[in-house]
Amino acid sequence: LASELGGRAGDYFAATTLNYQQDDISHHMVRELTWLRKDDRSALRTLIAGDYVATSGGVRPSTVVLGGISLTKNFAMTPYYSTAPSLDLQGVATSPSEAEVYVNGYRVSRERLAPGEFTLQNIPAQTGYGMAEVVITDAYGREQVISENYYIAQQLLRKGLNEYNHSIGFLREDFSEKSFSYGDPVLISSFRRGLSDQHTLGYALNMTQNHVDVSPGAALRLGNAGVLGIGVGLSRNGGKSGIGGAFDYIFQSRLFNSSFSVKGFSEDYATLTLKADDNKPAFQLDAVVGVTAREYGSVSFKYTAARYHHTPDMLGYGFFYNRALGRRWHMFLTANRTQEQGQASSYDMFLGLNLSLGGNVSGNLGYTRTDSGYRRDASVQKQVSAGHGPGFLAEYQDMDGDSSWRGEASYHSGYGTYEARYQDNGNYLLSAAGGVGYIDHALFFNRPFNDSFAKVDVGVPDVRVYYFGNEVAATDARGVAILPDIHAFHDNKIDIAAADIPLDYKIATLTAYLNPPYRSGSLIHFDVSRVRGIIGRLVMEQQGVLVPVEHGEMEVSQGDQIYQGMIGRGGEFYIENLPTGGHSAEVLYQSGRCQAWLDVPGTDDVLVDIGEVRCMAK
Repeated sequence: LASELGGRAGDYFAATTLNYQQDDISHHMVRELTWLRKDDRSALRTLIAGDYVATSGGVRPSTVVLGGISLTKNFAMTPYYSTAPSLDLQGVATSPSEAEVYVNGYRVSRERLAPGEFTLQNIPAQTGYGMAEVVITDAYGREQVISENYYIAQQLLRKGLNEYNHSIGFLREDFSEKSFSYGDPVLISSFRRGLSDQHTLGYALNMTQNHVDVSPGAALRLGNAGVLGIGVGLSRNGGKSGIGGAFDYIFQSRLFNSSFSVKGFSEDYATLTLKADDNKPAFQLDAVVGVTAREYGSVSFKYTAARYHHTPDMLGYGFFYNRALGRRWHMFLTANRTQEQGQASSYDMFLGLNLSLGGNVSGNLGYTRTDSGYRRDASVQKQVSAGHGPGFLAEYQDMDGDSSWRGEASYHSGYGTYEARYQDNGNYLLSAAGGVGYIDHALFFNRPFNDSFAKVDVGVPDVRVYYFGNEVAATDARGVAILPDIHAFHDNKIDIAAADIPLDYKIATLTAYLNPPYRSGSLIHFDVSRVRGIIGRLVMEQQGVLVPVEHGEMEVSQGDQIYQGMIGRGGEFYIENLPTGGHSAEVLYQSGRCQAWLDVPGTDDVLVDIGEVRCMAK
């Protein structure tokens, strides 16, 4: 039984995860991770104190669980910002002009230009090699075209941009088995800086009492011909020194891509998780070449050669092909052959077909062939929607004549997720998961919260709520709905259905945008209020005769709220949403000012006629 307890107060989020385990011999509760996190969105910096998963950089990355403190440059807090060098285009406009920007033949933006030199910055473009064009049309209809080839590499950082991850703490031992088991102190530090838009340098450093490894590295853009990465690793572990290195080259474009990687490590090279006596490649080469054509699909070839310190050398080839067959079918084909020194070669081949059946339902057919046998698969599945609803999976498998099947059914409700699995051998699994939240001084039950959540307050029951255009919930009897899956740091679009709002209600807006912090709860209030119109006839006594007060305005003040109404011909007036009770109204009309007293009865009628009202001259 796994559980998580967390809460947010201001900029701080704290949580702990627990796991209850039981078998035939014993049962016990284990604390897994406990942490406090603070995000600084202005500096794009995340501070974590407690338990966390840390990943070191370098030529051979390591992943460990630590108890300590971590400081990270977190670009995930601004997902719409690209850390890679941007595509910028310069030119000169001789008169007021309009510029249309095209990337690989697709228009991506339109700008108005003033006469003189201009720079178009941060043009949205695909990663890799491409062509950008600016078509400039001046006030006289004359066109000028500026073309430029570009290469955008995600391996590089923009000039002057820093990326870092620094951690200090103690290694967690016997994780998920013991609650408080910590080992040696450890330091993990990595840093990268964009020296220019073509060069990025960095390092990775990992240290314990008996171990240290450091890996300086660089990424270089070779003009429009791709990106080169170089790294060297030096280690000292238990009195033994080791060295390693990695060299890679990547080129990407819409039609062609290739990668080439060489790495190798001495026998005694070590990291936080790779021991000096573990098997590792003394030399390994990986090369991939691929071609993509819109009409014919994508095909790629892979070659691998490796020489290990403790195991036989290995040689491998691979072939991959995929293609869309119309709007609903998609085909996949892979074939691999592997040869180990002193052993017979082995191979495997896979052919798969995927069919989209609509409504989140898809089917799959697959055939796998190896040197030892075959396997045939067929399945149909329905993905659970983002809101409430069912999902299922039915799968049949035939392996060398031995057939089997299994089925799964799941359901998402407003109170949890439920799943049942069954196999033809009699094994089955039943599971349920849910979450308990607290926001706006109220507890609620819902599905598990894997990210942020939102409480939508409409004030009207049975109103459908949409998340990015998909119906995900409906308001309850209190006019409230909970959205349990909101993406932190993203602009989340939330709508309510206008057709579900009664005609006697006023709607200020149907759409709200929310960009919440990490693992947070947000309150979204839609200004939907019931309209109750107050009508009557405003008169004034003049020389003993009651005459209408015409063509003016009235205003009622109640605390911070101001209600305004209109007065027309014959003294007929209209004002909205006055609370029940008596109210003093200031009246401004064509001949002067006066004051009236409005008695509003307690009624649910949409239109309330309070009859004749006298206005006293001021």
